[in-house]
Amino acid sequence: MRKLISLFIGVVVLLVPVAMADAGVPGTSQPDAHIRVKGKVWKGDGVYGTKPIGQTATVRSARGKAVTFEVVAENDGSITAEIGTEGLCVFARFQNDNSGDVSGTVHAGYWKGTLDPDESLSSLFVILKIPKNFVGKSASCKLVFRSEFGEKDAIKAQVLAR
Repeated sequence: MRKLISLFIGVVVLLVPVAMADAGVPGTSQPDAHIRVKGKVWKGDGVYGTKPIGQTATVRSARGKAVTFEVVAENDGSITAEIGTEGLCVFARFQNDNSGDVSGTVHAGYWKGTLDPDESLSSLFVILKIPKNFVGKSASCKLVFRSEFGEKDAIKAQVLAR
């Protein structure tokens, strides 16, 4: 009798996940942004969160010299989602293959697009520099990629003065 009960419990445990999957459990969206100084190692692939820990590309540069950062945004979730940027970047210029240059201060909503699961957009660039007359020792740009469902992922571009 114990063997029969154990067998029955084992079958029920195995069938429960299948039944839940068929019950229409909603999928998720998960923005995943990566960043790198052009030509260097990518930061942030598979790392998620609103603090860009492990997702910051940093470089030293002379004042007045522009540094290009490459950005990839992808949807690591299981459903199609609209993903856009939040953030405020000064001393930055963005460009992509579709819209050309956007210069000056970049505000939330610079980029927005619909990405299917595992689809990515890899034509975003952040051009950042420390102006020659700027007193500070660094310039940075934190971008948060946010899905329409509320999931977020942050990256940061940072230039330190030499």
